[in-house]
Amino acid sequence: MSNIFTTIWTFASGGVNNWVGYVIGALFILAIVHLVARFLWKKLEFADILGKFVFKKKKDAGLWTSIVVVGLVLFFGGASAVNGWVGGSHAFAAGDNDKNLPAGTVCPTSGTTKVVFDVLNTRNITGAETYDVKYYFDSADGDHITGTDSTSPTAFAVNRGVKYTVTVVSGNGASGNNSKIVSILQGQGATLNSDGTVSFTTPCDGNYYLEVGIPQHATLQFQAYDNKARENVYDSSDANAADFEGDDVTFESTTNNATAYAITAAGQTIDWDLSVQAVQDDTEFCDNGCYIGVVMPVTEWDTPRLKMDGVTLEDVKGTLTGSENKQLSTYTYVYKYDGQITNDIKHLSFYGKSNADASTALQIDFIARGKYLTTLGGTNIFTGSAKDDSSATTVYTIMDTNIAIS
Repeated sequence: MSNIFTTIWTFASGGVNNWVGYVIGALFILAIVHLVARFLWKKLEFADILGKFVFKKKKDAGLWTSIVVVGLVLFFGGASAVNGWVGGSHAFAAGDNDKNLPAGTVCPTSGTTKVVFDVLNTRNITGAETYDVKYYFDSADGDHITGTDSTSPTAFAVNRGVKYTVTVVSGNGASGNNSKIVSILQGQGATLNSDGTVSFTTPCDGNYYLEVGIPQHATLQFQAYDNKARENVYDSSDANAADFEGDDVTFESTTNNATAYAITAAGQTIDWDLSVQAVQDDTEFCDNGCYIGVVMPVTEWDTPRLKMDGVTLEDVKGTLTGSENKQLSTYTYVYKYDGQITNDIKHLSFYGKSNADASTALQIDFIARGKYLTTLGGTNIFTGSAKDDSSATTVYTIMDTNIAIS
């Protein structure tokens, strides 16, 4: 109903959002009602009855009562819709968005409306789990808004009739958050962009409710299997080769948890399957993509082959730039993986062939890419595995695995 009022009001007043516009709009609407009522007054039985009761003279009373009643309803309805007196201050609820003005009407060039931003963990299938993230609303007209409360969100002011882009930045750790928005749960006209941001245009009337889905960030656990021996590989921490181990695990061999994998001459191979999964069942690790960093000296080994669930991974170390190049410079190889790592087990096939007697421990690390606000000042937000500070600080904690070699 507020949109009908607003359309009539905006057309009548020429979009003038002040008291001059109100007077012009009211006179215009009353004039139209007057002409229509003069032509149809005999059919307005309710107006006739009301007029006779109030003014005693049926014809004139019915006519002018119609003009006054209809004119006031349209006038105050339109003014209320434009200024948010109706629908502009009610409590928010899911799906509470008011529609934008119809095409061809004029949106006021100044003023604000209200937005509520809510985040759900879409990996949680047991219930509606909301949690806090740090987010930024940036508009086409230069507005920049920062917020952190998306668990019990409150409405905040934004410019109306303007396109905004919403970006979430990474929160590290198992209780943190990914930065890539993966779904729009509610938000009229909102668009999910390929980079994991969301764009929408704020309404000219009423309020806007935006609810998105973002998984919480994962930590990882691992299990190793020797394809040649057809046995699970022990890790150094216990005598159970079948269990999963967490970050910084060192795998030994299929013999026991104290005997390293033996490479004594050129031409010997390692052919392992590394099972990897998120520790928490409602999380995801890679966010905006993963790197898998490998330490494997070229003086002892030829270039290894890595496959994730049967798909060959590409070494991209030579293409890295900036802070990522600085952060990952100590790895012999850096492979790119664009999929997800959740609680569903992924299988990384790792094959290497020695070119000498080897004794250096191997390292296979999982490195997630997220979004971060530049550390150099300003409002730019970048995507990467490392921030743009002098130390190339990691965005997410790196998950390490090691293979003991003797």
